[in-house]
Amino acid sequence: MASVTERKFINLRKRLDQFGYRQPLALDSVPLVERLFIDLCQTTDSLRKTTQKANKITVHKQDWESHLEPYKNENARLLRENNQIHGDLLRVREDRDTAAIESKATIRKLENENADLKFLNTQYMYKVQSLEKENNLKSEKIEQLQEKNLQAVVHTAGGKERQIPFRHNGWISMPRYLHHNLQSDAICPNWMILTSPMYCELPIQESTS
Repeated sequence: MASVTERKFINLRKRLDQFGYRQPLALDSVPLVERLFIDLCQTTDSLRKTTQKANKITVHKQDWESHLEPYKNENARLLRENNQIHGDLLRVREDRDTAAIESKATIRKLENENADLKFLNTQYMYKVQSLEKENNLKSEKIEQLQEKNLQAVVHTAGGKERQIPFRHNGWISMPRYLHHNLQSDAICPNWMILTSPMYCELPIQESTS
């Protein structure tokens, strides 16, 4: 029993010295120190493995970052462009809304002006119709006065006189059979015969009776 304990003590002492733990070690503390040393060795080994894994992960991460760098730059560029497009879109919407408001105001103004013009046009049409009616009445009145007060007198063979209504162009119209009986040389030497088969026109000789 003593030999086993001594061998453990000697082995533990060597390992402690290798790790730099050179403090005095009592023989009765060998079991506890051995257990603690084993835990320390396991923890150290676990730490070493974990450190190796962490180093590998770090290297892998750096590799990924080097591969991702172009994508990061592209993403930053796209983000800037997206922000710019978003700002432009907001400005376009504002301009569109402003233009829509102005267009609606212009349409309302034009509609009001159109309604006013239609009203004025209606009033002017009524006025024109009224003036045309008035003018027609005056023309008829003038024609009636001319037919009443102005008469053309023609002389037929035999010394008879015949009254023919006055025409506004200064000529009289009569049947051709009556024209053959006129003493035209004595009355109107410069008479004119038109191409109508039934009527001829002569310069008038006005007379008041």
